[in-house]
Formats: sequence, C-alpha cells, structure tokens
Amino acid sequence: TDKDIWVTELWTYHFNNSSGQTPGTIAIRSDKGTTYGPWPATTLNKVYWGTKPEFLLPAGSYSVIDSDPATWSQNGGSGGQGMSWMSGIVIE
Repeated sequence: TDKDIWVTELWTYHFNNSSGQTPGTIAIRSDKGTTYGPWPATTLNKVYWGTKPEFLLPAGSYSVIDSDPATWSQNGGSGGQGMSWMSGIVIE
C-alpha cells in the first residue's frame, strides 16, 4: 500500500479438510525484511486464525507469515498463496 495503516486484525484460513488446526502465530514481513510480530492467534470456528495486534504498518509491500503453512488454505484462485486478510484504518 502507499499509505500507512493502523492494523486492528489479521486473519488466516486453515480449512485443513474441514478439520481446522490449533492456532499458532501470525506475522507480517516487509519486502525490505522487517518483521512485525509474530502474534499468537486464537481460533474461530476451528478454521480461522485471528489476532488483534493494534500497530502501525508503514506504507510498503508485505507478506503474511503463518506458523503452519502446511495447513494454511490456498487454491488456484489465490495463486497457491495462503488465504489471509486484515482490517485496519488507513492513515491519511
């Protein structure tokens, strides 16, 4: 993104053949190598891992780092990348 974001929530999806997975941690890594987190995740409906880190993410390009990539859901629509989303407030 080209603007800073106050991150309020991070989520990853672990369908794992409808078994879900015990939650681990979620982090974010910048394309310059800076890592934010990891934060412990809680689970929702066995398949969603979530955390509420409340931090300022500077403008830039990032990757989500999940502690259990083997059960992190992905498909052709996600380009083989783990499914995740975040909520936050764009800082103008």
